[in-house]
Amino acid sequence: MRFTPAEMGIVKIICHKDYERELIRCLHEVGEVELIDVMEQGGTMATEISEAERTVFSLLNEIQRHVDYLGLEKYVPYLANKIPKKKRWMVDDRKIEKVLELAQKTLAKVEPKIQSLSQELIQIQQELDKQRTLQKIAETLEPLEISLDQLGPGRYVYAVAGTVLTIKSGTLKWRIKEVTEGNYIFRSTSIGEGRDVVFISFLNQYRGVVERVLTAFGFEQFRLPPDVKGTTKEIIQKTALNIKKLEETLNKLEEQRMDIIKSWGYQLLVCRELLSIEKNRIDAKKYFRITKSTVEVWGWFPLNKAKILSAAIDRATDRTAIIEITKNISLEEERPTKMENPRIIGAYQKLVKAFGIPNYHEIDPTKFFILTFPVFFGLMFPDIAHCLLYTSDAADDLLCVDLGGRRIIK
Repeated sequence: MRFTPAEMGIVKIICHKDYERELIRCLHEVGEVELIDVMEQGGTMATEISEAERTVFSLLNEIQRHVDYLGLEKYVPYLANKIPKKKRWMVDDRKIEKVLELAQKTLAKVEPKIQSLSQELIQIQQELDKQRTLQKIAETLEPLEISLDQLGPGRYVYAVAGTVLTIKSGTLKWRIKEVTEGNYIFRSTSIGEGRDVVFISFLNQYRGVVERVLTAFGFEQFRLPPDVKGTTKEIIQKTALNIKKLEETLNKLEEQRMDIIKSWGYQLLVCRELLSIEKNRIDAKKYFRITKSTVEVWGWFPLNKAKILSAAIDRATDRTAIIEITKNISLEEERPTKMENPRIIGAYQKLVKAFGIPNYHEIDPTKFFILTFPVFFGLMFPDIAHCLLYTSDAADDLLCVDLGGRRIIK
């Protein structure tokens, strides 16, 4: 069992340009190499993004948009565990065209369904918001006992309704009386929270000056659709029925969304993962030095993985690659640190990294954390729990703090 970080070395790989993709796939799958920027080696970058690689970025953005819209992230455990093995996809990613073809076919089938659902949901939600707003306005105006079709311009008079601060309601009435020379109707009642609902009717000739007064008083006018007619009670009853029907329709559309998630969620997540891998591989090419016929790449890797890495590169390049391994080429402070711990204790390794990363001559305390952290946590928890139990029975103005066995009461 190793208690110190792995010793790191540098691997240099040179292969024919025809094996560029195979080399990238190999390094990605081995996952032990941290690429070094070849520009620091005095090389020249000759990497160009192909049309297929550009398509990767556009398809990834499109699929990510659908994943976000459907909220697939929270269904990942279900989709990963509930899909039978015989229905899971076996994807050949040796050629980028295969990945693109799979993603394009998936989008061609699922995108029309998502777009249709999205449009219906938007329309239903907009109508639902409209009905709820209208219902709220009608409920607010109900104490005034007016008909909503009275609002707006008439042949001789103009009527508005809205809310204003209660402390301004009396002054507003006086101002309306003055500017209309007494030719007005003013009704108001409190709706709570320091506001009054107000109905004002006046001759058309005073509309301009009245609107300026209302603006100055912070009057929030109700905006109603032109086709709204009837008393407030009738509107409340009608909107209640409409809201119920719209909510039922909305629930059915949500069921359709779930059907799409169950049928296509797994495929969308697979395509996103494949395209994300392709994106990472494209980004990795920035570290390559490419000539007309060769590809060169440098990277840090654990020296104890040299045989595994060399064998993988040989398989990927048909034993045509040149592999050079160098160690102790730079100062220890410049080398990356590779902490080697079983995946099952990955959470403890993150705790260690939060405090700092050990160097080559220091012990990696991750394995010790398996025992020490639960013990320390177990020691602290009884103190906290005991304190909470004590304070629950104490007066509200007392604060109990337990510090290393010393109880402080403030």
